[in-house]
Amino acid sequence: MIGSIARSASRCPFYNLALDEVFLKHTEASVRKGVARTGLLGYYNTPSVVVGRYQNQYMESNVGDMEARGIELVRRRSGGGTVYHDLGCLCFSIVTPRAAYEPQRSIEVVAQSLRDVGVSDVAVGKRHDLWIGDDKICGSAFRLNNEAAYHHGTLLFETRLSELKGILQPNPHTTAHMKGKSVASVRSPVVNISDLYPNTAKLRYLHSEQGSTDFFDSLEKNWASEYSVSEVETFDFQNHDTDINKIARELRMLVVDGTPKFTHQFGGEGHQFTLKVSVSHGKIATAEMPHLVFQGQEMPCLADCISNVLDYDQRFTRSEILKALDLAVIGLNFSEASDYEFENADDCIEGIKEVLLQQGL
Repeated sequence: MIGSIARSASRCPFYNLALDEVFLKHTEASVRKGVARTGLLGYYNTPSVVVGRYQNQYMESNVGDMEARGIELVRRRSGGGTVYHDLGCLCFSIVTPRAAYEPQRSIEVVAQSLRDVGVSDVAVGKRHDLWIGDDKICGSAFRLNNEAAYHHGTLLFETRLSELKGILQPNPHTTAHMKGKSVASVRSPVVNISDLYPNTAKLRYLHSEQGSTDFFDSLEKNWASEYSVSEVETFDFQNHDTDINKIARELRMLVVDGTPKFTHQFGGEGHQFTLKVSVSHGKIATAEMPHLVFQGQEMPCLADCISNVLDYDQRFTRSEILKALDLAVIGLNFSEASDYEFENADDCIEGIKEVLLQQGL
C-alpha cells in the first residue's frame, strides 16, 4: 500500500481540519483508480473548540465566553463529541480505503506508539478512545465515505486543562431554555499524559530533536507496519493549497450554518422582556418578543421592531444579533411609537443586550 505523510506547519484549526478532508479525497481518488493508499497526518492547533458535525455548539460550550476571549469555534465534518485543542495537544489522523477501515485497528496503532515511547499503561476504551487508569487522554472521531474513511483524535500531552474544563461548560441559562435535537458529548474525566509521565512532554513535537525519537516518529513506524506501507510519499502541501484553502473557507461557514435546529428563550421571568427565537441552519427563522417593559411602561412598537429585524433571516451569532438590535431603534421612525418609546429606546436596547450576554449569547 502507498502511504502519504504530512506534518502540518500550520496552527490554524480550519486549515488543519481541511487537510483531513483533502487526505480523504486523495485516498478516494486513488481507490477509484485501483490503487490502495493510506495517509497519516499530524498537527497542532491554536486554542479552539471543535464540535462534532451534528452538535449544537451552544449546548456544548460557552460560546459567548469563547468569542470574548478570541478562542476559535470550529465544526468538523466528522461526528462525535466536542474537544478542546491547543498547542499542548497533538492531533492525528489516519486515513484508509473504506475496505481497510477498522477503528479498533487504528487506535491500537496509536496506543502501541505511546507504549513505545514509555507510556506503558495506556489502554483502549470502548469508544476507540485512550485511557490511563480512570482518566481519558485521547478521544476519537470518524468520517466514512464510499471509498475511504478517516479516524482522527486528540492526544492530551500538555493541554491547559483549566481552559478545557471552563470553556466546555455551557451557560446555565442556555441549558435550561434551549431546546432542539443534537448529538450530546459523552463527558469523561481527562488528564495530561505529561502529568503522569513527566518525561513525555517533549515527545509531542512533530519534529524530533537531533538524535531523539518523538511520539509521531513512533506512530509513523507503527502505521507503516500495520498497513503494509511499501512506499512512503511526503504530502505536497503546495500542490493541494487551493483545495485546502477552499475547504477551510467552507468549514468557517459550517460553524454557524451547520448548527442543528433549535428554539431558545431569552429574558423571561424577572426580566423586562421575553424574546423567543427558532433557528434553522444557523439563521433565525422566527423571532417573537411578546413582552417588553422599560421602567414600568410597555414598549410594544419597539418590541415589534426587534422581532422584525431578528426575523429577517438573521444569523444567530453574538455580533450580528447585537448589530441588529441597534437597527431596531431606527425602525421606530416607521411605526406609531409613543414619545416615551422614542426617548427611552436606546437605554432599553442596552438593557436587553446586557441580559442577552449574561444569558449566553
